[in-house]
Amino acid sequence: MGLYERAGGYRELLRNATFLRLFGGRVITDTGDSLYFVATMWLVWELTNSTFYTGLAVALVQIPTALNFLVGPLVDRWELRRVLVATQVLNGVGVLVVPAAAALGHLSIWLLVVLVPLLTFVNGFVYPAQNAALPESWRRRN
Repeated sequence: MGLYERAGGYRELLRNATFLRLFGGRVITDTGDSLYFVATMWLVWELTNSTFYTGLAVALVQIPTALNFLVGPLVDRWELRRVLVATQVLNGVGVLVVPAAAALGHLSIWLLVVLVPLLTFVNGFVYPAQNAALPESWRRRN
């Protein structure tokens, strides 16, 4: 019997405040990640007018994504709350580097080529941590 059957269905799940915070955070994060990806690729295009560099940026995002299977065992050893908070803080700081660099006149394709894969790598810790936190949030309530 799965978690859903033991939990009493979706209504019971939607009464769980911890689950709702986790779910709401994930919706906001996923929306932000999608907008960030589109905006970043657009920015690469605007900076370079080059399909090569835009394609390179997309390819560099895929490298950390391909290595995500290595992240799960690490996340299992760490405190989930710390992982979730640290990844969001690091992503927030990383995303703020772009407008700061633009304001200071230092925005370049090379900054993006380094920053985008790093942020993707950091973001790779979010999903395993959230997936591990979901059943934990239910156990804490019940």
